[in-house]
Amino acid sequence: LKLQFLYFIDIHMTWTNAVAAFVSLFLIQLPYVSSQQAYLGNERVVMQTSMGDIEFGFYVYEAPITSNHMLQCFKMGLFDTNHIFRVDKGFVAQVASASVGRQATMNTVQKELSRVKIPGEFNKQLKHVRGVLSMGRKKDPNSATNSFSILLGTKPHMDGVYAPFGEVVSGMSLLSELEKVPTHKKGMFVMPDTRIDILSTFIYETNNQSNPDSVRVPVIQKPPSSPLFTKSSWLFFSVGLLVGVCASLNFRVRFK
Repeated sequence: LKLQFLYFIDIHMTWTNAVAAFVSLFLIQLPYVSSQQAYLGNERVVMQTSMGDIEFGFYVYEAPITSNHMLQCFKMGLFDTNHIFRVDKGFVAQVASASVGRQATMNTVQKELSRVKIPGEFNKQLKHVRGVLSMGRKKDPNSATNSFSILLGTKPHMDGVYAPFGEVVSGMSLLSELEKVPTHKKGMFVMPDTRIDILSTFIYETNNQSNPDSVRVPVIQKPPSSPLFTKSSWLFFSVGLLVGVCASLNFRVRFK
């Protein structure tokens, strides 16, 4: 009876150690698998406002549909003569949609683009923190057109509900200046007393240099594809499996 009990304990501990080793090795690899960072593409948008300039980078891999759509809107000049219609301190500064906020008349192509609705790219891994750009929308999750917000604070309740597509890479000081402007409440919105104009916008390409003013990540490019298991993942997986096999063989040799 004592021998059977020791036999049970030994096999139990052998397999427990094997499983623990495998799980530990796999957990070490988790940063490569699930903790994905947001990376910025090469294109930068500079938005020149009546209060100063601010520069944006876009999550072209994590939010490809949204970032490509918004880049196209900037390239087509939808935000020139538009304005920041909402400034809610600690929450958001929101740019109006081109169809209602732009002062200059739009041509046919611009009007068509301003009416395009895009599907909501909701990614819980992309957090709503100060300086992040996030799409405005109505109750319909797929109703976003081109109005967007610049976060003025950390708002976790927006994660996975609204679609982040980029971040401020230069000009964070402008956000502090925006929060100082006199405001009034109109309906659900907190609005500036004086119109904050977007005078013009332009786009340029970077050479992937790190930008210390970026709110989340260096200005680097991510490879076009990001498989669930990288080479490092398979290495850890193989080592863990090998440990399990060796533990099993060790048990068989001892009790054969």
